[in-house]
Amino acid sequence: INSGFSGQSYVDFGSDETSYIEWDNVDVKEGEYELIFRYANGGRDPRPLRIYINAVSTDVVAFESTDKRWHLWKHTKSAPLSLHQGTNTIRLRVAGDAGGPNLDQMIILPLGADPNDPVILSDLATPAPTTR
Repeated sequence: INSGFSGQSYVDFGSDETSYIEWDNVDVKEGEYELIFRYANGGRDPRPLRIYINAVSTDVVAFESTDKRWHLWKHTKSAPLSLHQGTNTIRLRVAGDAGGPNLDQMIILPLGADPNDPVILSDLATPAPTTR
C-alpha cells in the first residue's frame, strides 16, 4: 500500500488493460461538468484512462507521472462532459498498455463552479464503485 492517500483506501488499476472502475448511480441535474481526480502515478510515462458516460466514450485523461513516486498525489481534470438529469453511469477504463494510475478520489464539478465551494463538490469516493 502506498502512503498519502485520503480516506481509507484507493483504487490500483494495475497493469491490466481491461481494468476499470464504475459508478452506476450518479444522480445530477442536466448540464456540463468536469471530473476532478486525485491520483498517483509512480511510473515514468502517463497512464491514461478513458471516460465513459452512460456507455459512451467521452474523453481520455492522461494522468501524468507524479515525479515517479507512488506516494505523491496530484489533481487533474477531464474535458467538459455532459450529464443528463437523473441517474448517470461513469466508468474509467485503462486506455494504454502501461496500466492505470492509483485513483484516490473523483469529484464532479459543474462547469464554471468554484472548486473551493464545498456545497457544489460531490465526492464519489463514498458509494462503493464496481471495479474489475
